[in-house]
Amino acid sequence: MFSTCTDRTHLPNQRATRTRAPSLLQPKLQAAFWIGSLCVLFFWLAAIGCDPKTTNTDGGESAREEDRDQTAQEVTLQRGRSSLLIGSPWAIRLMHQTTEQMTLPMAGLQLGVVDAYKPDYNHDPWWLYEHDGQKAIQPSGLRWLSPESATLQQQTSDSATFTLRYPNAITATLTIRSQEDGIWKLHLKPETAQPRTVWIRLRLPAADKENYYGLGEYFDSVAHRGKLRAMQIEVDLKMESGYNEAHIPIPFFTSTRAWGLLVESFFPGTFDMAAREKDSLTTTFHTDNDLTFYLLSAAHPLDVPGLYTRITGAPALPARWAFGTLLWRDENKDQAEVLDDATQIRKHDLAISALWIDRPYDTAVNNFGFDPKRFPDATGMIKQLHANGFRVGVWSTPYLEPTADLHSFATNNGYFVKMGFQKLNKWSDPLDLTNPTVKSFWQDQIKKIRALGIEGFKLDYGEDIQVGLYDARLRYGFHNGEDERSMHHKYARYYHQTYAETLGTDGGFLICRGGSLGSQRYTQIVWPGDLNTGLQKHRDPKGTSALYVGGLPAALIAGLTLSMSGFPLYGADTGGYRSPRPTKEDFIRWGQMTALGTIMQIGGPDPNVNPWDFTRYGNSQFDQQVLDNFRTYIRLHTRLFPYLYTYAVAANQHQRGPTRPFGAAYPDEDHHPDDLFLLGDALLVAPIVDGKTSRSIRIPKGTVWFDWWDQTRYNAGDITYNAPLDRLPLLQRAGSIVPLLRPDIDTLSPTSSSDIVSAQPNLNKLTLHIAPGADASFTLFDGTQASLKDAPILQFSLQQGKEFTQGSVLVFLRLETPKRITLNQKDLSSAPDETALLQCTDGCYFWDTTRRLLSIHTPAGSHNLSIEANQRND
Repeated sequence: MFSTCTDRTHLPNQRATRTRAPSLLQPKLQAAFWIGSLCVLFFWLAAIGCDPKTTNTDGGESAREEDRDQTAQEVTLQRGRSSLLIGSPWAIRLMHQTTEQMTLPMAGLQLGVVDAYKPDYNHDPWWLYEHDGQKAIQPSGLRWLSPESATLQQQTSDSATFTLRYPNAITATLTIRSQEDGIWKLHLKPETAQPRTVWIRLRLPAADKENYYGLGEYFDSVAHRGKLRAMQIEVDLKMESGYNEAHIPIPFFTSTRAWGLLVESFFPGTFDMAAREKDSLTTTFHTDNDLTFYLLSAAHPLDVPGLYTRITGAPALPARWAFGTLLWRDENKDQAEVLDDATQIRKHDLAISALWIDRPYDTAVNNFGFDPKRFPDATGMIKQLHANGFRVGVWSTPYLEPTADLHSFATNNGYFVKMGFQKLNKWSDPLDLTNPTVKSFWQDQIKKIRALGIEGFKLDYGEDIQVGLYDARLRYGFHNGEDERSMHHKYARYYHQTYAETLGTDGGFLICRGGSLGSQRYTQIVWPGDLNTGLQKHRDPKGTSALYVGGLPAALIAGLTLSMSGFPLYGADTGGYRSPRPTKEDFIRWGQMTALGTIMQIGGPDPNVNPWDFTRYGNSQFDQQVLDNFRTYIRLHTRLFPYLYTYAVAANQHQRGPTRPFGAAYPDEDHHPDDLFLLGDALLVAPIVDGKTSRSIRIPKGTVWFDWWDQTRYNAGDITYNAPLDRLPLLQRAGSIVPLLRPDIDTLSPTSSSDIVSAQPNLNKLTLHIAPGADASFTLFDGTQASLKDAPILQFSLQQGKEFTQGSVLVFLRLETPKRITLNQKDLSSAPDETALLQCTDGCYFWDTTRRLLSIHTPAGSHNLSIEANQRND
């Protein structure tokens, strides 16, 4: 059974440079470690009597179709616009108003039962499938059973209970109830103790041209049809990391038909998204004898994730300064280097708002302080950074290095997780943060470094808990009574919550790489771990010995999958992490992509990826073009703060978030690109991820878009966009409004320097980028309301909110020379240039004849404008 034992590892990712613990996945260490470990497991399996069999995944008995009672009483459950119709033949039909969205047939409620339950068997359903020549594996005596009949027991207008009868006199109770409009909670509980149910499987039809989004963080494809997805880390020795990179698996997906499925389980599971059978979805979860799942219904696919967060918790909001650009080094030599980076940022006019200091900065992991030899005045350093408009964070983990001050104390008091396997990092077993005493102890340590002025954390690792290896469980014990079956990814929730509760009232800053169901309540921002520094796709060949994790294309895909999984805020390492340092061209394209994401953070492999460092490192050399490009896109990202933050607040309120995959935003297009997305309602972003200087872009039916840079008009259909290295393809929809900060903002953090322009404590003037062509409106997070009535004479109204109280600049695209402009029914005068425009106190306008842009300056307060000018049709 273990003749190829070195092909079965189960490790989370380890950082690849000297700043991280030496990776157990490094080839020289990997073979010896795993050969020994697997030989031990061989004898363990023999001792506990596991008898795995290789067989077809769907083997075993089930009721014959002709034996099933398909004449159930018809039932209608209604809540708001959503309903469930249960009729003959017995099936659950999910309806949104009069539209049928999906069907769950009775035969799709399957039980996987065994006569003899073995508690040390690994019931991870991933092994029920074939993988790279490895046959499917199942415990002895496994049978898959489907119901023979369904009997209604009780019913109200929005709830019902059925008894399901399976072969071998097995019964189960299916309870259905409405939680709110669009949310239907179903609970399936087998009532018979023997044979033991070890898996519950849902099988649903997959409609023609239907696709699926969500399921957490994945790197190969934004849409999931045709994919098999694991809800836990699985070995994949072909990958350069040694595993499947499942940092944040979420048991929830959204269909392009605007329905969703959520399985409320932390146990091992798989989603077969029409991979084996092209017309069938199959969801399989290990169970202790029941399963809760939800059917979700909305008018549009983009509204389904909000239903998911209503069930599992609102996505956390970080501090506002987190939406400004952040910079870090893989290693900081000392205090002087940190301060010099801050100086260079301001010298080169880079609108960066925060820094974080990665390890090693302390004398040990985690002493929660700074090494006094390298950081002789950490408090003074942080104060100086604050004065210059930077917030400051540090790297952290849930471990204690053996040389840490409190390692012996934690060991003697049993503060670590009871591990069923050798630790997977250099430092220690993870702290058992399910224990309130340990959590309180750890928060006391966190508060020590918070007291120095640290306001955020990069939370690395925390993925030590593994479900099992092949068919053997890896036993772990936790204070809360749970084990590895649920805690393998759930641990991240306890880990991140422990830090989140120590942050200030402004939300602070957490950027994390792991998570699970509901983690968005504490995991403010996700970064995707250690990606390659180039343009590699996920699983591209890396020579002849391995497959790449992926570079820029994988980073883009991961953010888009997360955006439909309850995690609206995402920031990949700009330039990647897995060495070598990115080339000039790759780094520019990385920067453009992250600038048009929700969080822009710049950092990567040694020696640095600072845009101003023109030193040649191997094949990588940055130059003035790199610096100029980053200056442009960093400032654009900073200016987009009111737009991005408005949508982040909306996601926190269970509405549509900032980032939307194209295929989910426009399901009728039946087009599911991995490199095209919407940022909010108004912006279409098409990053260059393949090294080319042009690309195809799909313009959705019934829409018109304008180029952000030169206002070129694009009508519906497929277009070719020319994108030289300096340009990111970026379009604004006709009939939209994009709010921006004023163009000279240097930071979103407070500053005491008169030379630095900050958006704090006052947001100053508001800029609105307005594309006529249809009626438009936008309501900002502070209550500011802007609306456009598109007509031969444009009507625009602005209602002042609570924070943008110093007037505004309105920039109208695609107009001809204005004939007449009135502000509150008074004619506006023309300013000779943009400088004079901002100096007029009663309002005025400037017509830029070269760029053909109309800019209007309005004083503080609410206003109504009328603009008589022809719209350009070219």
